[in-house]
Amino acid sequence: MRAGYEIIERNYKTPRFEIDIIARERGVLVFAEVRARRAGAMVHPLETVDRSKVQRLLLGARHYMARRRLFDVPVRFDVVSVEWHGERPRVEIIRNALTW
Repeated sequence: MRAGYEIIERNYKTPRFEIDIIARERGVLVFAEVRARRAGAMVHPLETVDRSKVQRLLLGARHYMARRRLFDVPVRFDVVSVEWHGERPRVEIIRNALTW
């Protein structure tokens, strides 16, 4: 929310898909995948978004939009990287991380 997002839903689930955050930012519907790791982990959080996860996110977004009858709405896919440094997280938002 501090980054300017209006949160619509968190942890949107269907039997096959889950979307971590659905939000709105300046008239754009945003589907965000949140990935977290401890600082110093072998793999950066963004590297954990594989082809399978992208496919499930896209299908989940289509499901959400169809159920809500959201047609001709601008859509964006973001990835939120969270790296934990002790008790303080370092958060990085990558806007337009995935293509529709």
